[in-house]
Amino acid sequence: MSTKTRDSNLLSIMCAVFAVLWAGGFAFQPARMPSDHVTKALTDLERQVGQTIVIGFNGQSVHDASVRTISDQLHNGTIGGVILLGRNIQSPAQVHQLVGDLTNHVDPTPFISVDQEGGAVQRLQPRKGFPRWPSAAEFAENTGGCAGSNAQEQYATLARGLRALGINLNFGPVVDLNINLDNPIIGHLGRSYSDKSETVSRCGGMFISAHHAVNILTSLKHFPGHGSSKQDSHTVLPDITDVWQPEELVPFQQLAQTRHADMIMMAHLVHPDFSDAPGTPASMSRKATRQARAIAGQTTILITDDLEMDAISSRMTVEQAAIAAIAAGNDMIIASSYGRNDPNLGRRINQAIVRAVMSGRIPKDQIHRSYERIRAAKARLTNGSTPSSVTPSEPNA
Repeated sequence: MSTKTRDSNLLSIMCAVFAVLWAGGFAFQPARMPSDHVTKALTDLERQVGQTIVIGFNGQSVHDASVRTISDQLHNGTIGGVILLGRNIQSPAQVHQLVGDLTNHVDPTPFISVDQEGGAVQRLQPRKGFPRWPSAAEFAENTGGCAGSNAQEQYATLARGLRALGINLNFGPVVDLNINLDNPIIGHLGRSYSDKSETVSRCGGMFISAHHAVNILTSLKHFPGHGSSKQDSHTVLPDITDVWQPEELVPFQQLAQTRHADMIMMAHLVHPDFSDAPGTPASMSRKATRQARAIAGQTTILITDDLEMDAISSRMTVEQAAIAAIAAGNDMIIASSYGRNDPNLGRRINQAIVRAVMSGRIPKDQIHRSYERIRAAKARLTNGSTPSSVTPSEPNA
């Protein structure tokens, strides 16, 4: 049996499993929170700041102390969402239970996010009972550049499976152009659909439409384009000055024009057109967020890539990075707490941003505008509406 046939059979089996889950749901109920679950009243500012924070954590159930701490922070508004990594995932049933426990009676609905691109980047892995999803490059090749209904159907299956688990935010699609085939983090891993912007936009649009159909938000990444870089921002801060091409913006522009830009993920990349100063990444530069905002409009959420990647963490603390990112005009930040157990990270980031607001480094009205964007996006998760056309009172300057 060929690898392709074997993968197809596995996918068919898992699709059937997910179809059952989608139709009837898991027969689980959220667990009762342990007695040490405490709710602390926050100020309005702390709650608004909390919505800007997505945190990674250790643990797989509410019986883990770190999960109880994260649950408390979601309930009282210290943080607005979590990102699931491999350390949180054991099986479909376990993930569904974990998500149910984390989201039970939380208002507004927290973001339960994951990186489920396919290929090298899929947190829900076959060895843990989930379907295998092809990489972007493989997907585009197998579907003739995402032509025809087969491509849409495959992404619909992916999205329904995520929704059955309770996941409501998938950090994809990658809309980087495959300019540098030796790029260690994009091209080398098959994470780009193509070197042609029209193919990337078409495939990315299918990915997003399938997720929208089941009320899952997505994020275009990585602005302003990681496909030409020679280095991996997980390990160093890449300077793309001599390799970046203007065409790398085209997928962001085209998908934003067709209302496919729920979020844009700002990359840790240096380029004079997107960096406020030499050595300052786009993720922390107002020059970059203004351009992303001009492309995407006022309802799109700008979110950083993980602030604990070495491109950033080797230069500053995560609290300093969060302040710099929000001050630069991002609406949200991600801090994965990768490689360590730090359940109080979200609380520290919240307080650091609050102090920056109180000192005047971050305008309070900017936090409120970001809060409005996030609340509007979360409302779409529960009412099933298409991307909102409501515009916050003023743009982030």
